[in-house]
Amino acid sequence: MVGDQVRRVGWVALSGLVSAVALVVPARPGLSEELEHWRVVIAAVPIRWNTDGVHGHHLACRDRLCEAHDFSTGNLDNSFAYRLGLERDAWRLGRLAISGGLEVGMLFTEYNQSQRDFHISEALLVGGATAAVGPVDLILRGGIGGTYAHGERGGVARFLEGGAEFPLHEALGLRLTARVGSHAGPATKDFAFAFVAGKSGAEAPPVEFAWSGGLSLPGALHGKHRSLSTAPLVQVTAHWGLGTHDRIGVGVAATAHESGVRSDYGSVPDNERGKEIYEILCGWDRRLARRGVVELWGGAGLKVGAWGDQFPLMVDRGGNTVNGGIEGGVFAMLEGDVRVRDTLHVVLAGEQVYWPALEVGELRVRVGVRFAQ
Repeated sequence: MVGDQVRRVGWVALSGLVSAVALVVPARPGLSEELEHWRVVIAAVPIRWNTDGVHGHHLACRDRLCEAHDFSTGNLDNSFAYRLGLERDAWRLGRLAISGGLEVGMLFTEYNQSQRDFHISEALLVGGATAAVGPVDLILRGGIGGTYAHGERGGVARFLEGGAEFPLHEALGLRLTARVGSHAGPATKDFAFAFVAGKSGAEAPPVEFAWSGGLSLPGALHGKHRSLSTAPLVQVTAHWGLGTHDRIGVGVAATAHESGVRSDYGSVPDNERGKEIYEILCGWDRRLARRGVVELWGGAGLKVGAWGDQFPLMVDRGGNTVNGGIEGGVFAMLEGDVRVRDTLHVVLAGEQVYWPALEVGELRVRVGVRFAQ
Protein backbone atom coordinates (compact mmCIF):
# COMPACT_ATOMS: atom_id res chain seq x y z
CA MET A 1 0.00 0.00 0.00
CA VAL A 2 2.82 2.42 0.83
CA GLY A 3 4.34 1.79 -2.60
CA ASP A 4 1.03 2.55 -4.30
CA GLN A 5 0.69 5.79 -2.33
CA VAL A 6 4.24 6.89 -3.16
CA ARG A 7 3.70 6.18 -6.86
CA ARG A 8 0.38 8.06 -6.78
CA VAL A 9 2.03 11.07 -5.15
CA GLY A 10 4.81 10.98 -7.73
CA TRP A 11 2.51 10.78 -10.74
CA VAL A 12 0.18 13.51 -9.50
CA ALA A 13 3.17 15.77 -8.78
CA LEU A 14 4.49 15.09 -12.30
CA SER A 15 1.05 15.77 -13.78
CA GLY A 16 0.87 19.06 -11.88
CA LEU A 17 4.31 20.05 -13.13
CA VAL A 18 3.41 19.24 -16.74
CA SER A 19 0.17 21.22 -16.39
CA ALA A 20 2.03 24.21 -14.96
CA VAL A 21 4.58 24.13 -17.79
CA ALA A 22 1.78 23.93 -20.37
CA LEU A 23 0.18 27.02 -18.88
CA VAL A 24 3.42 28.97 -18.60
CA VAL A 25 4.47 28.36 -22.22
CA PRO A 26 2.11 30.98 -23.70
CA ALA A 27 3.66 33.63 -21.41
CA ARG A 28 7.22 33.16 -22.72
CA PRO A 29 8.64 36.19 -24.57
CA GLY A 30 8.06 35.90 -28.30
CA LEU A 31 5.22 33.40 -27.96
CA SER A 32 2.56 35.42 -26.14
CA GLU A 33 1.38 37.30 -29.25
CA GLU A 34 1.42 34.14 -31.37
CA LEU A 35 -0.57 32.11 -28.82
CA GLU A 36 -2.83 34.80 -27.38
CA HIS A 37 -5.89 33.32 -29.06
CA TRP A 38 -5.40 29.88 -27.52
CA ARG A 39 -7.90 28.95 -24.81
CA VAL A 40 -6.92 27.00 -21.69
CA VAL A 41 -9.51 24.42 -20.62
CA ILE A 42 -9.21 22.78 -17.21
CA ALA A 43 -11.70 20.34 -15.73
CA ALA A 44 -12.47 18.20 -12.69
CA VAL A 45 -14.49 15.15 -13.61
CA PRO A 46 -16.26 12.40 -11.62
CA ILE A 47 -16.00 9.36 -13.90
CA ARG A 48 -18.27 6.32 -14.16
CA TRP A 49 -17.23 3.10 -15.90
CA ASN A 50 -19.52 1.16 -18.25
CA THR A 51 -19.27 -2.39 -16.90
CA ASP A 52 -20.10 -5.48 -18.93
CA GLY A 53 -21.63 -7.57 -16.14
CA VAL A 54 -21.57 -7.02 -12.37
CA HIS A 55 -19.89 -3.83 -11.19
CA GLY A 56 -18.04 -3.75 -7.88
CA HIS A 57 -16.15 -5.90 -5.40
CA HIS A 58 -18.18 -9.06 -5.92
CA LEU A 59 -15.20 -11.44 -5.74
CA ALA A 60 -12.00 -11.23 -3.66
CA CYS A 61 -9.29 -12.13 -6.17
CA ARG A 62 -5.84 -10.53 -6.24
CA ASP A 63 -4.66 -12.57 -9.25
CA ARG A 64 -3.50 -10.76 -12.42
CA LEU A 65 -6.00 -12.79 -14.46
CA CYS A 66 -8.83 -11.31 -12.39
CA GLU A 67 -7.40 -7.83 -12.95
CA ALA A 68 -7.21 -8.44 -16.70
CA HIS A 69 -10.86 -9.53 -16.61
CA ASP A 70 -11.82 -6.38 -14.67
CA PHE A 71 -10.03 -4.21 -17.25
CA SER A 72 -11.62 -5.95 -20.23
CA THR A 73 -15.14 -5.70 -18.75
CA GLY A 74 -14.78 -2.20 -17.26
CA ASN A 75 -15.19 -3.42 -13.67
CA LEU A 76 -13.10 -0.52 -12.37
CA ASP A 77 -13.60 1.90 -9.49
CA ASN A 78 -15.59 5.08 -10.11
CA SER A 79 -13.42 8.03 -9.09
CA PHE A 80 -12.00 11.33 -10.44
CA ALA A 81 -10.24 12.49 -13.58
CA TYR A 82 -8.27 15.67 -14.25
CA ARG A 83 -8.11 17.26 -17.72
CA LEU A 84 -6.07 20.09 -19.21
CA GLY A 85 -6.52 21.32 -22.78
CA LEU A 86 -5.31 23.98 -25.19
CA GLU A 87 -7.57 24.92 -28.09
CA ARG A 88 -8.16 27.68 -30.62
CA ASP A 89 -10.52 28.48 -33.48
CA ALA A 90 -9.20 27.37 -36.88
CA TRP A 91 -12.12 28.66 -38.96
CA ARG A 92 -15.07 30.91 -38.21
CA LEU A 93 -18.11 31.92 -40.24
CA GLY A 94 -20.67 34.07 -38.47
CA ARG A 95 -21.92 32.15 -35.43
CA LEU A 96 -20.22 28.90 -36.46
CA ALA A 97 -16.62 27.99 -35.60
CA ILE A 98 -14.32 25.00 -36.04
CA SER A 99 -11.64 24.51 -33.39
CA GLY A 100 -8.67 22.24 -32.74
CA GLY A 101 -6.19 21.55 -30.00
CA LEU A 102 -4.68 19.15 -27.52
CA GLU A 103 -5.84 17.54 -24.28
CA VAL A 104 -4.02 15.63 -21.56
CA GLY A 105 -5.79 13.78 -18.77
CA MET A 106 -5.28 11.54 -15.78
CA LEU A 107 -7.88 9.08 -14.45
CA PHE A 108 -7.60 7.53 -10.98
CA THR A 109 -9.12 4.08 -10.51
CA GLU A 110 -8.56 0.53 -9.24
CA TYR A 111 -9.44 -3.05 -10.16
CA ASN A 112 -12.63 -3.81 -8.26
CA GLN A 113 -11.81 -7.44 -7.53
CA SER A 114 -8.19 -7.08 -6.37
CA GLN A 115 -8.67 -3.42 -5.37
CA ARG A 116 -5.16 -2.57 -6.54
CA ASP A 117 -4.84 1.13 -7.39
CA PHE A 118 -3.61 2.37 -10.74
CA HIS A 119 -4.11 5.41 -12.94
CA ILE A 120 -4.49 6.11 -16.62
CA SER A 121 -2.66 8.89 -18.49
CA GLU A 122 -3.85 10.15 -21.86
CA ALA A 123 -2.88 12.62 -24.60
CA LEU A 124 -5.33 13.37 -27.43
CA LEU A 125 -5.78 15.51 -30.51
CA VAL A 126 -9.12 17.30 -30.25
CA GLY A 127 -11.41 18.90 -32.80
CA GLY A 128 -14.83 20.45 -32.46
CA ALA A 129 -17.57 22.69 -33.75
CA THR A 130 -19.28 25.57 -31.96
CA ALA A 131 -22.55 27.34 -32.68
CA ALA A 132 -23.34 30.58 -30.85
CA VAL A 133 -26.95 30.91 -29.65
CA GLY A 134 -27.20 34.30 -28.00
CA PRO A 135 -24.52 34.46 -25.29
CA VAL A 136 -24.26 30.65 -25.07
CA ASP A 137 -22.02 28.47 -27.26
CA LEU A 138 -23.30 25.00 -28.14
CA ILE A 139 -20.37 22.58 -28.46
CA LEU A 140 -19.70 19.24 -30.13
CA ARG A 141 -16.15 17.88 -29.69
CA GLY A 142 -14.26 14.68 -30.32
CA GLY A 143 -10.73 13.45 -29.71
CA ILE A 144 -8.37 10.57 -30.44
CA GLY A 145 -4.95 9.73 -29.08
CA GLY A 146 -3.04 7.39 -26.83
CA THR A 147 -3.76 6.03 -23.36
CA TYR A 148 -1.50 4.22 -20.92
CA ALA A 149 -2.58 2.46 -17.74
CA HIS A 150 0.67 2.76 -15.82
CA GLY A 151 2.35 -0.55 -15.17
CA GLU A 152 -0.41 -2.32 -17.08
CA ARG A 153 -1.33 -1.74 -20.72
CA GLY A 154 -1.94 0.96 -23.30
CA GLY A 155 -3.71 1.62 -26.58
CA VAL A 156 -6.05 4.05 -28.30
CA ALA A 157 -8.14 6.60 -26.43
CA ARG A 158 -11.07 8.45 -27.97
CA PHE A 159 -14.09 10.46 -26.87
CA LEU A 160 -17.17 12.31 -28.08
CA GLU A 161 -18.86 15.02 -26.06
CA GLY A 162 -21.54 17.64 -26.37
CA GLY A 163 -22.53 20.54 -24.19
CA ALA A 164 -22.66 24.28 -23.76
CA GLU A 165 -20.37 27.09 -22.63
CA PHE A 166 -21.67 30.03 -20.60
CA PRO A 167 -19.77 33.32 -20.31
CA LEU A 168 -18.83 34.24 -16.76
CA HIS A 169 -16.77 37.16 -18.03
CA GLU A 170 -14.89 38.28 -21.16
CA ALA A 171 -11.85 36.36 -19.92
CA LEU A 172 -13.61 33.30 -18.53
CA GLY A 173 -16.30 30.77 -19.46
CA LEU A 174 -17.96 27.84 -17.74
CA ARG A 175 -18.29 24.75 -19.96
CA LEU A 176 -20.74 21.95 -19.10
CA THR A 177 -20.45 18.76 -21.15
CA ALA A 178 -21.55 15.14 -21.26
CA ARG A 179 -18.86 12.77 -22.56
CA VAL A 180 -18.51 9.15 -23.56
CA GLY A 181 -14.97 7.82 -23.86
CA SER A 182 -12.95 4.69 -24.52
CA HIS A 183 -9.58 3.97 -22.89
CA ALA A 184 -7.87 1.10 -24.74
CA GLY A 185 -10.97 -0.98 -24.15
CA PRO A 186 -12.99 -0.01 -21.06
CA ALA A 187 -15.45 2.84 -21.57
CA THR A 188 -16.57 5.75 -19.37
CA LYS A 189 -19.34 8.28 -19.25
CA ASP A 190 -19.21 11.53 -17.33
CA PHE A 191 -20.77 14.93 -16.86
CA ALA A 192 -18.01 17.50 -16.55
CA PHE A 193 -17.65 21.16 -15.73
CA ALA A 194 -14.62 23.06 -17.00
CA PHE A 195 -13.27 26.58 -16.74
CA VAL A 196 -12.18 28.11 -20.05
CA ALA A 197 -9.64 30.94 -19.97
CA GLY A 198 -10.09 33.18 -22.98
CA LYS A 199 -7.62 35.24 -24.93
CA SER A 200 -5.04 37.52 -23.38
CA GLY A 201 -5.77 41.22 -23.00
CA ALA A 202 -9.18 40.87 -21.37
CA GLU A 203 -9.89 42.64 -18.12
CA ALA A 204 -9.98 40.69 -14.89
CA PRO A 205 -13.36 39.31 -13.77
CA PRO A 206 -14.95 41.00 -10.72
CA VAL A 207 -15.22 37.58 -9.07
CA GLU A 208 -12.11 35.40 -8.93
CA PHE A 209 -12.58 31.73 -9.74
CA ALA A 210 -10.08 28.99 -8.96
CA TRP A 211 -9.78 25.28 -9.78
CA SER A 212 -7.26 22.91 -8.25
CA GLY A 213 -6.59 19.20 -7.94
CA GLY A 214 -4.16 17.20 -5.87
CA LEU A 215 -3.82 14.84 -2.94
CA SER A 216 -5.05 14.43 0.62
CA LEU A 217 -2.60 12.76 3.03
CA PRO A 218 -4.53 11.79 6.20
CA GLY A 219 -2.60 12.09 9.47
CA ALA A 220 0.47 13.61 7.80
CA LEU A 221 1.02 16.62 10.10
CA HIS A 222 -1.76 16.91 12.68
CA GLY A 223 -4.62 14.63 13.65
CA LYS A 224 -5.22 10.92 13.15
CA HIS A 225 -5.42 9.07 9.87
CA ARG A 226 -8.11 6.56 10.98
CA SER A 227 -6.55 4.06 8.52
CA LEU A 228 -7.40 6.25 5.51
CA SER A 229 -4.95 6.10 2.62
CA THR A 230 -3.75 8.91 0.36
CA ALA A 231 -6.64 10.20 -1.78
CA PRO A 232 -7.10 12.39 -4.88
CA LEU A 233 -9.06 15.61 -4.45
CA VAL A 234 -10.59 18.45 -6.44
CA GLN A 235 -11.64 21.94 -5.33
CA VAL A 236 -13.44 24.88 -6.96
CA THR A 237 -13.73 28.28 -5.26
CA ALA A 238 -14.99 31.80 -5.91
CA HIS A 239 -13.38 34.83 -4.20
CA TRP A 240 -14.33 38.46 -3.69
CA GLY A 241 -11.70 41.09 -2.97
CA LEU A 242 -11.70 43.18 0.22
CA GLY A 243 -9.36 46.07 -0.43
CA THR A 244 -5.95 45.34 -1.96
CA HIS A 245 -4.69 42.56 0.34
CA ASP A 246 -7.68 40.53 1.50
CA ARG A 247 -10.36 38.33 -0.03
CA ILE A 248 -13.19 36.10 1.14
CA GLY A 249 -14.24 32.96 -0.64
CA VAL A 250 -16.67 30.07 -0.82
CA GLY A 251 -16.30 26.77 -2.61
CA VAL A 252 -16.90 23.06 -2.96
CA ALA A 253 -14.42 20.19 -2.72
CA ALA A 254 -14.38 16.42 -2.93
CA THR A 255 -11.94 13.71 -1.88
CA ALA A 256 -12.01 10.02 -2.85
CA HIS A 257 -10.95 8.43 0.46
CA GLU A 258 -10.25 4.74 0.86
CA SER A 259 -9.70 2.61 3.96
CA GLY A 260 -6.39 0.82 4.39
CA VAL A 261 -8.07 -1.86 6.50
CA ARG A 262 -9.70 -4.77 4.70
CA SER A 263 -13.19 -5.79 5.79
CA ASP A 264 -16.18 -7.81 4.61
CA TYR A 265 -18.41 -6.32 1.93
CA GLY A 266 -21.64 -8.30 2.27
CA SER A 267 -20.52 -11.91 1.82
CA VAL A 268 -17.26 -10.95 0.07
CA PRO A 269 -14.10 -10.65 2.23
CA ASP A 270 -10.91 -8.65 1.64
CA ASN A 271 -12.65 -5.36 0.82
CA GLU A 272 -10.99 -1.91 0.92
CA ARG A 273 -13.87 0.48 1.49
CA GLY A 274 -13.84 3.68 -0.56
CA LYS A 275 -16.10 6.73 -0.51
CA GLU A 276 -16.23 10.19 -2.04
CA ILE A 277 -16.44 12.90 0.65
CA TYR A 278 -18.12 16.10 -0.57
CA GLU A 279 -17.57 19.43 1.20
CA ILE A 280 -18.57 23.07 1.18
CA LEU A 281 -16.16 25.67 2.52
CA CYS A 282 -15.77 29.34 3.32
CA GLY A 283 -12.61 31.21 4.19
CA TRP A 284 -10.57 34.38 4.37
CA ASP A 285 -7.21 34.92 2.62
CA ARG A 286 -4.59 37.64 2.88
CA ARG A 287 -1.71 38.47 0.54
CA LEU A 288 1.47 38.07 2.59
CA ALA A 289 4.01 39.07 -0.05
CA ARG A 290 4.25 40.13 -3.69
CA ARG A 291 7.28 40.24 -5.95
CA GLY A 292 6.72 40.82 -9.66
CA VAL A 293 4.34 38.16 -10.95
CA VAL A 294 4.71 36.00 -7.82
CA GLU A 295 2.41 36.29 -4.79
CA LEU A 296 2.21 34.48 -1.46
CA TRP A 297 -1.17 34.09 0.23
CA GLY A 298 -2.18 32.74 3.63
CA GLY A 299 -5.65 32.01 4.95
CA ALA A 300 -8.00 30.01 7.15
CA GLY A 301 -11.63 28.96 7.20
CA LEU A 302 -14.34 26.41 7.88
CA LYS A 303 -15.53 23.28 6.08
CA VAL A 304 -18.62 21.07 6.29
CA GLY A 305 -18.21 17.54 4.92
CA ALA A 306 -20.48 14.51 4.41
CA TRP A 307 -18.57 11.68 6.17
CA GLY A 308 -21.52 9.37 6.79
CA ASP A 309 -21.03 5.78 5.62
CA GLN A 310 -22.80 2.48 6.28
CA PHE A 311 -19.58 0.49 5.88
CA PRO A 312 -16.36 0.80 7.94
CA LEU A 313 -14.57 3.57 6.06
CA MET A 314 -12.66 4.77 9.14
CA VAL A 315 -11.07 2.42 11.70
CA ASP A 316 -9.04 3.33 14.81
CA ARG A 317 -5.88 1.55 15.97
CA GLY A 318 -7.93 -0.89 18.01
CA GLY A 319 -9.86 -2.01 14.94
CA ASN A 320 -13.04 -0.22 15.99
CA THR A 321 -15.21 1.54 13.42
CA VAL A 322 -15.27 5.35 13.64
CA ASN A 323 -18.66 6.58 12.51
CA GLY A 324 -19.03 9.93 10.79
CA GLY A 325 -21.89 12.07 9.58
CA ILE A 326 -22.21 15.72 8.58
CA GLU A 327 -19.01 17.03 10.14
CA GLY A 328 -17.52 20.48 10.66
CA GLY A 329 -13.83 21.14 10.13
CA VAL A 330 -11.27 23.93 10.15
CA PHE A 331 -8.37 24.59 7.78
CA ALA A 332 -5.27 26.75 7.36
CA MET A 333 -3.76 27.39 3.94
CA LEU A 334 -0.56 28.70 2.35
CA GLU A 335 -0.57 29.37 -1.40
CA GLY A 336 2.01 30.43 -3.96
CA ASP A 337 0.59 32.22 -7.00
CA VAL A 338 2.33 32.95 -10.34
CA ARG A 339 0.67 35.12 -13.00
CA VAL A 340 1.37 33.56 -16.41
CA ARG A 341 -1.14 35.22 -18.78
CA ASP A 342 -2.85 38.46 -17.81
CA THR A 343 -5.78 37.15 -15.76
CA LEU A 344 -4.53 33.52 -15.63
CA HIS A 345 -2.48 32.39 -12.61
CA VAL A 346 -0.92 29.03 -11.67
CA VAL A 347 -1.23 28.20 -7.97
CA LEU A 348 0.43 25.67 -5.66
CA ALA A 349 -1.17 25.35 -2.22
CA GLY A 350 -0.58 23.44 0.99
CA GLU A 351 -3.52 23.10 3.36
CA GLN A 352 -3.97 21.54 6.79
CA VAL A 353 -7.52 20.38 7.54
CA TYR A 354 -8.78 19.09 10.90
CA TRP A 355 -12.13 17.43 11.68
CA PRO A 356 -12.51 17.72 15.49
CA ALA A 357 -15.33 15.19 16.05
CA LEU A 358 -13.46 12.54 14.04
CA GLU A 359 -9.99 13.64 15.23
CA VAL A 360 -8.95 13.26 11.58
CA GLY A 361 -6.30 15.52 10.07
CA GLU A 362 -5.44 15.91 6.39
CA LEU A 363 -2.49 17.56 4.71
CA ARG A 364 -3.70 18.59 1.28
CA VAL A 365 -1.41 19.55 -1.59
CA ARG A 366 -3.09 21.20 -4.58
CA VAL A 367 -2.00 22.46 -8.01
CA GLY A 368 -4.37 24.54 -10.10
CA VAL A 369 -5.27 27.82 -11.76
CA ARG A 370 -6.87 31.05 -10.65
CA PHE A 371 -8.60 33.61 -12.86
CA ALA A 372 -7.91 37.02 -11.32
CA GLN A 373 -6.11 40.37 -11.67
